[in-house]
Amino acid sequence: MLATYGVRFVVLVAPIDPAVTRALDSQPALARMSLTETTGVWRLASPLGRAWIADSAGTRTPVKVTRTPDGGLTAAVPAGPAGRTLVLAEPAGDWTATLGGATLARTTVDGWAQGFTLGTAAGTARIAYDDQWHAIWLWVQAGLVALVLVLAAPGSRADEAAPDYADPPPGEAAPAEPERPAGRRGRRAKRSEVAAR
Repeated sequence: MLATYGVRFVVLVAPIDPAVTRALDSQPALARMSLTETTGVWRLASPLGRAWIADSAGTRTPVKVTRTPDGGLTAAVPAGPAGRTLVLAEPAGDWTATLGGATLARTTVDGWAQGFTLGTAAGTARIAYDDQWHAIWLWVQAGLVALVLVLAAPGSRADEAAPDYADPPPGEAAPAEPERPAGRRGRRAKRSEVAAR
């Protein structure tokens, strides 16, 4: 059953119950690799891997899967009887597969795994994950980054110079403060002018 989920190893960490150790050791599908006071590791004796072919009798035959440069997968499918299913150890969803140029019908295996109905012919199955929302989300992120860069760009103020608060060097006169336009004075300056009248 673990191989159906693509599991290759079972790892336990301390504290390890001796009853669990005996139970795992008694399973013919598991082989103990190591057992210490802190960790125990068991390997599946015959893992199915990432893909397998399930026939109508329930027999599961591992299939070698290779990754293509474009991110897809290929699997060599041998000839066999009708009623077989190519199963991936991946959740059912947006997976597509073709065999000999024909699109394979999708199916859900064991209530969760992605499967494809096979015919009797042999060939190379090409498997791809078509996630259009991922591409849309990447474009949205790029747009948000561009917006943040535009908003974070420094602005300019042509009519107001930044004051120089540093003391002038000894022997030099302090530079004259630039005159501010009349329309840019603050409330306190206006109040003091009104009070002085």
